[in-house]
Amino acid sequence: DLFRIPEGTNVSQWAASEGQGFSIRHLWPDGTPILPEDLPLQQAVAQGREIKDREFLYVLPDGRRLPVLGNAVPLFDESGGVRGAVGVFWDMTEHKRAEEERERLREQLVQAQKMESVGRLAGGVAHDFNNMLGVILGRADLALEEAAPGSSLAEDLREIRHAEERSADLTRQLLAFARRQTVVPRVV
Repeated sequence: DLFRIPEGTNVSQWAASEGQGFSIRHLWPDGTPILPEDLPLQQAVAQGREIKDREFLYVLPDGRRLPVLGNAVPLFDESGGVRGAVGVFWDMTEHKRAEEERERLREQLVQAQKMESVGRLAGGVAHDFNNMLGVILGRADLALEEAAPGSSLAEDLREIRHAEERSADLTRQLLAFARRQTVVPRVV
C-alpha cells in the first residue's frame, strides 16, 4: 500500500497527525505545481459551485506520484453562505496503467496491420515479378535453341537463365514472407 487514509478523513488533517507530519504536494498532470487556490476543495469554497473531474497528482513523501481525479462540492450554511466543502478523490493508478496497456496494445495492432499490408504488397510484387520472369525465361530458352553453340550470344543467354534462376529464388522468398513462412536466406 502507498498509504491508507480512513474513509471520510480530512487528508490534510491526517497528513499532519497520523502521517508523521508530512504534507502532500499537488501537481498538475504535466508536473507543474498547483497553487493552493486551484485545488478542487478550495475552488468549490471560493466559487460556491461543484468542481468536477480535476486531474492532478499527489506527490508522496517518498517522491512517488499518485494520479488522482478530484471532485468537490461546497457546503452551505443556513443563510446560503459557503461554510466549507467536501471532496472525493479517486486514485487513478490502475486506470492509468490500463490506459497505458490499451495504448501499447493499440500500437501493436497498428504494427501488425502494417506488417499485414507489407506482406500483401510483397505477395503481389512477387506474383507479378514471377510472371515477368516466366516470359524472360521462355524467350531466353527459345533464343538459346537458335543460337550457335559456343557463341558469345549462347553464353549471354545462359547468363540470363542463371540470373532468372536467382531471381526466382528471391521471388520464392517474397512469397514465403507474404504467407508468413519461415524463410531461409540464401546468397543469390
